[in-house]
Amino acid sequence: MKVRVVVGKRYWSAWRVMTYIAKYSRHELTIGSPKYAEDDVDIVYWRWGGKAAIHGDAIKKLHEIDAKLVLGISGYGTLGRVRRLGRWAPWVEKNFCAFTANNLELKRITEATPPHLPVYLCPSGVDLELFNPTPFPEEFSIGWAGNPRNMWKTVGRFRQLPFPKKMVGPRTEAGKRKYEDMPNFYSGISVYVSTSIKEGSPLPPKEAAASGRPVVCTAAGDLVEWVPSEYVVKNHRDLIPIIKRFRDDRSLLVEEGRRFRELALAYDYKRVVDSFDRMFDEVMKL
Repeated sequence: MKVRVVVGKRYWSAWRVMTYIAKYSRHELTIGSPKYAEDDVDIVYWRWGGKAAIHGDAIKKLHEIDAKLVLGISGYGTLGRVRRLGRWAPWVEKNFCAFTANNLELKRITEATPPHLPVYLCPSGVDLELFNPTPFPEEFSIGWAGNPRNMWKTVGRFRQLPFPKKMVGPRTEAGKRKYEDMPNFYSGISVYVSTSIKEGSPLPPKEAAASGRPVVCTAAGDLVEWVPSEYVVKNHRDLIPIIKRFRDDRSLLVEEGRRFRELALAYDYKRVVDSFDRMFDEVMKL
């Protein structure tokens, strides 16, 4: 089966996820915009929901290639607009045959929105060959990774936490940050902290867990689906006593580091790809 995957900006999370899925899928996945009628594909998977939901003109020519169209929901911006309208844009309703969502909350919202098309749960994963456990640093510190300009990430909340901190964003002093450098970042922290208001299926927490680092977080996205409940809070200030326990008890830090590595195994891209492949198989039967 030939699948054309349309994603957002190169090297952003959706692109990263689908690059791994293309690597392990039993189907032939190509990332990039279709060449319309000249393109011989069975499915077009639009993994960048906002464009399809709001700007119908951007996808009208996709229909000319006579392929099944699937819309991937990976964030809340798209659904926020959809919920204000009460349904999907007419062009989406007419041409798409299914949706994917990368966490259970987004899946429920999408299922409840007309025209009630099939919705498949397809979360992000983690590269267990790139991210591996390393010894904890001698000096305790907490870590945060992401785009500090993203208001939903609420990096200001992280900066307020009274602990030594390390942060990494999309750029460094030398230019764009390389993904291959992320294992070094996780090896230099003791606990990974997420203070987001909203998330889809964020990559850094899974990468930190695969690196043997405990994850503590606010309740957002699919973090509530795999991070143990004792490390998930509603108010970011409630993270402080949890982090203090890790700071003051190195044996707990080591023990939970092993536990989080085990939790990350379920999100190995070699496993996660099965949810995408099943979705592609079933969509062809619709």
